[in-house]
Amino acid sequence: GVYAKRGLAISANQIGSLKRFFVVCDLDVNPLGRRVNVICNPEILETDNEVEEMYEGCLSIPKYQCLVSRPKKVIVQYQDLNGKTEKKEVNDFLARVFMHEMDHLNGVIMLDKQLKIVENPLYPPYLEKLRKQRSELRKQKMTLQTQQQQQQTENIEI
Repeated sequence: GVYAKRGLAISANQIGSLKRFFVVCDLDVNPLGRRVNVICNPEILETDNEVEEMYEGCLSIPKYQCLVSRPKKVIVQYQDLNGKTEKKEVNDFLARVFMHEMDHLNGVIMLDKQLKIVENPLYPPYLEKLRKQRSELRKQKMTLQTQQQQQQTENIEI
């Protein structure tokens, strides 16, 4: 699920279902609290004119993050698991998450909207590459320190 993949949300079509829903962590509670909201048959009714550019990640494309411009506020309507229709205003980060997942349901991915693309600093192979680089730098630093100490020792004559 979304927690196993360390994501905030995932749409049905990302896991092979053609149903129109997505699951989003309940950010009002605590994203680490393992509580999720299931958003069924979502619609974006209205978008704000004020937009914001922000880097987004995606469980379908974990190697990259994309700079995407999105409205800061949207009015959404959806059904919960009980079939109850909800209409609410979502803002800022949660608005971005809703729009990102809605894009998935509409066959659009962040690469289609990206203004800039960068390697994801949270992608495990990238993190492993950084760990190796840091380890190599530490080894080089220790070698240099050892050489400096030996030099100092060699320079002392009694």
